[in-house]
Amino acid sequence: MTAFFAVAVGLLAIIPLPHAFASMHLKDKNSANRMQQLNRKLQNTGLDVCSEEREIYKDSKVEYNTTCSSCEEYAWGYAFECSDECSGCYVNANVSIDVCFREWFHSRQYDPTGNLTSAVQVFEITRGAGVPSRGDEFRVEYNFSGSDGFPIPCEAFTNGEKCTSCVYQICANTTDEYGLDVYCPNVLNLNSTLDECTGTYTGAFEFRGWEDFLIDCDVNAGLDVCNEARELYEDNKVEYNTTCSSCEENAMGFAFECSDECSGCYVNANASVNVCIREWFHSRQYDPTGNLTSAVQVFEITRGAGVPSRGDEFRVEYNFSGSDGFPIPCEAFTNGEKCTSCVYQICANTTDEYGLDVYCPNVLNLNSTLDECTGTYTGAFEFRGWEDFLIDCDVNAGLDVCNEARELYEDNKVEYNTTCSSCEENAMGFAFECSDECRTCFVNANVSIDVCIREWFHSEQYDPTGNLTIIVSEYEITRGDGVPSRGTELRFEYDYPRNDGLSYPCEAFINGENCTSCVVYPICANGTVEDADVVDCSNVLTNSIYDECTNNYTGAFEFLGLEDADVFVDCYVY
Repeated sequence: MTAFFAVAVGLLAIIPLPHAFASMHLKDKNSANRMQQLNRKLQNTGLDVCSEEREIYKDSKVEYNTTCSSCEEYAWGYAFECSDECSGCYVNANVSIDVCFREWFHSRQYDPTGNLTSAVQVFEITRGAGVPSRGDEFRVEYNFSGSDGFPIPCEAFTNGEKCTSCVYQICANTTDEYGLDVYCPNVLNLNSTLDECTGTYTGAFEFRGWEDFLIDCDVNAGLDVCNEARELYEDNKVEYNTTCSSCEENAMGFAFECSDECSGCYVNANASVNVCIREWFHSRQYDPTGNLTSAVQVFEITRGAGVPSRGDEFRVEYNFSGSDGFPIPCEAFTNGEKCTSCVYQICANTTDEYGLDVYCPNVLNLNSTLDECTGTYTGAFEFRGWEDFLIDCDVNAGLDVCNEARELYEDNKVEYNTTCSSCEENAMGFAFECSDECRTCFVNANVSIDVCIREWFHSEQYDPTGNLTIIVSEYEITRGDGVPSRGTELRFEYDYPRNDGLSYPCEAFINGENCTSCVVYPICANGTVEDADVVDCSNVLTNSIYDECTNNYTGAFEFLGLEDADVFVDCYVY
């Protein structure tokens, strides 16, 4: 912990304890009468004394917008509680941080005759124009009950841990000045001393010796700054249809979150794929006084006109808290694995340009560098150097394409009484499923059996931008006037996009067993057939070849090559 902490008492605004705590630039307006008020025993009731002391305390703390409860009666007497809205701040040009404190809790208890019996002060301490140090709290508990005079015993605590010693006493060589003397080396691991009588402030209480002091009553500063930053961010990202949450209060101050609806796409004619990025998560955290303390950006990266690369995610976490200026430390992650280095800095030879510098060779096994100041982009970040850039806001492209494909498929299969589900969103984009009610039958007088096929399952998968990624077709084959052959089933799985433009992969199965090979050719070598399947299932059923380029159908696919076969649609549902 740094030296900060301390404010205590002098900060205290005076606890109408005899004279005390006047060191905090706050003066007790009625200090001369304080002893007389405290010595009254039977002349006034405890409620009267409590109420008068409450008013005196509020008047002495008017600059802090202090509010106090009414004096309440208890079994042991009367008490009131107060809280400051404003902070008292120590400012020193020679240090990198300011130190502020707020007395968020102040209480006093009186016995039935009006004697002060105990008091409690609790300060929250913030640093760096109000940035809270983790858990920095200073608490003093005074025990006036049974004391025959000064010194008054007390107990002091920093962050809940008790200090070595605490006493509230008359300052030496005076009769009307009082001060707190606290020693906390055991808690803060510093030579931390607070002595209001001698003006000795060391270790965690060092800032009490600074010359400059001001009162900060802008309690909404953090919220105001957060709201302004949120609006500015949305305005700068209007092309991306960016939406942001409201600034919400949390334990650290105020924060907002945003998400882009649109992607930014890098296009290069010399590359086989486009690369698009969407900032699906952006957040900023501000302390109560409005200082930016942290920020997070998470990008999803898609390739091939928006086809997601498997797991491609880039995340940057910035830590502004405690930074005295640039560079700002950060941490970068690709697909959850931490990059070697990350820094956010002022670009060389400029005063107003900033850039991210990230190095990720350990993650991507490439010489992957992202340097926004020099425009150096290598390895996984190479696309950032491409010249062409566009913004793609067609967020419904995948759904629109999916719906059009579904309607077209149903229209083309109307004679089969085909029904399709609606296009549903999933982790990969959008998909629909269909099933034929009717069969296609091949009939030949020269063979002893008829052969019929029903596509009982058909599905198509589209990515979020509308690219077709997967097709699955499953057929059941029946023979002899529709009597099912035992377990005869054909399944084809097509994986888009096309690998090289000349072919793309597929998988074929007979009765659940994977065939030797499956390839789809956009155009056959003879140039006459488009989107032709070439399948070899000889490993499952002897000499089973399905070749649409050469019209070669053998083995399990023999019936497709029957020359004089009559083909018809049989809608008799068995």
